[in-house]
Amino acid sequence: MSSRRQNATAWYCLAGACLVVLAASHDNMKQGQRQRALPRNHPKASGYRILQSSENASAVEELRQSLLENYDRFSYPFDRLWTEAVGKGEQRRGLEVQLGLNFHRVFEVDVSKSVADLIVWVRLVWRDPRLAWDPALYNGTMHMWIDGQAGGETSEIWTPDIQLWNQERPLDESLADAHALVSSDGTVFWSRPGHVKAVCKFEGLNDFPFDSLSCSIELGSWAYSGLYVRPIKLDEGFTI
Repeated sequence: MSSRRQNATAWYCLAGACLVVLAASHDNMKQGQRQRALPRNHPKASGYRILQSSENASAVEELRQSLLENYDRFSYPFDRLWTEAVGKGEQRRGLEVQLGLNFHRVFEVDVSKSVADLIVWVRLVWRDPRLAWDPALYNGTMHMWIDGQAGGETSEIWTPDIQLWNQERPLDESLADAHALVSSDGTVFWSRPGHVKAVCKFEGLNDFPFDSLSCSIELGSWAYSGLYVRPIKLDEGFTI
């Protein structure tokens, strides 16, 4: 069965809820055809300048040393999160990790192996109170780049263990390492390009050769329950 004659539809699932996020064929998805949209809360989307001048470099270096000197990248202060919730009269709940996918193109659909390979940007946004600072103390610095890697030895900060549950290949292997953009309120924006390669239970095969295949992409924390990490959609959850 030729994948070029089929439309591939991906379903994006968080916490058991699925949304259609992609409908495209190999014939009409060409590289560079669509612009990669930034989420609304990304500094570049709002016109911010990350570093205003070279004279700010010393302030950034001082800030980096201050934030990371006693930072434990292997853990997250969930107890602080829960204490804040209880203080507001709310129930304990997990850290909200906003998750969004920017689809670039369908790389391959292999019906015989039940695998869909998509080229995407996987974007995560969360808040780490240990990474917050007062910009007035650091020459007005509002944002800073910090090395982020999913559980990697070179990562400078803690990162959520968001994984592809129905994976053919782990995201740790299929996504590129990238720096995370940290804002002064402790918000972390982490965007990594690469492949999402999912094992699919294709639907729509009964209509061949006029089929429109669908595949669920199931994403969530691998190690933490909802009491610790709670994935939610970033903006609409996806961009194309």
